[in-house]
Amino acid sequence: MLFVVNEHGFKPGPLGVIFAVGGISSFVGALLARRAAETLGLVRSMVAGLAVAGVGLMLVPMAHGSG
Repeated sequence: MLFVVNEHGFKPGPLGVIFAVGGISSFVGALLARRAAETLGLVRSMVAGLAVAGVGLMLVPMAHGSG
């Protein structure tokens, strides 16, 4: 956290919002996991989850610093 704040110029407030949104997203994902596994089947839901995560990771290079 010190590296992100000191070297990349993130303010503590927006960084806290990022972690809060990540926590809420994780909670919602956990709630929807059973329904996805029942609807799609276990293997297909795992593949779909990895695909969604992969798309999210492809967006990381487009991110810029806070300033």
